[in-house]
Amino acid sequence: LRALWAMHLSQPLTMRDAQPFLGHPDAWVRAWTLQLLGELIPAMPAERWEAEGAAGALSGLAGIAREDSSPVVRRFVASLIQRVPAKKRHEVLTALLGHAEDAADHQLPLLYWYATEGTIAEDPDSAVDLLKACRIPKVREFIARRLAALTVASK
Repeated sequence: LRALWAMHLSQPLTMRDAQPFLGHPDAWVRAWTLQLLGELIPAMPAERWEAEGAAGALSGLAGIAREDSSPVVRRFVASLIQRVPAKKRHEVLTALLGHAEDAADHQLPLLYWYATEGTIAEDPDSAVDLLKACRIPKVREFIARRLAALTVASK
C-alpha cells in the first residue's frame, strides 16, 4: 500500500500502472488503487464520456463491483461511482446492488443509495430495473419511495 501511495505521489497513477494493484490479494491495496484512479475521473458532461473512452473503464469497474468479494473494495466502488454522471452508473449500480450479503453492513446500503439516488429522476425506467436487481432491502425501499414520489409529483 505504501508503494502504491509513493508511486502515486511521484506521478498520477495510470490504468496500466494500476493493473497489478487491482489484482493484489490485499483488499485495501485494491480499494486504494480504485481511489487513486478515481482522482483521474474527469469532471465533464455525460456526453463527452464516450469520446474520452470512459465506457471501458466503467465496464471494468462494474466487473470489480460484481466479482470482488471484499466489502472494503465495494465501499470504494460505491464512493467512486458517485463522481460518474448519473446516466452512466447503471451497470456498476446493478453489480453493487446484487450483493445481498451487504444488507447487514452499516455503511454499504447507504453508500449504494447515495450513488443510486441521483439516477432515479434522470431515468425512472432504469431505476425500475435497479429495483428489480436490488438484493438489499433498505435500498429497495428507498428506490421504491423515490419512484413513488416521482409518480406523485408528475401528476
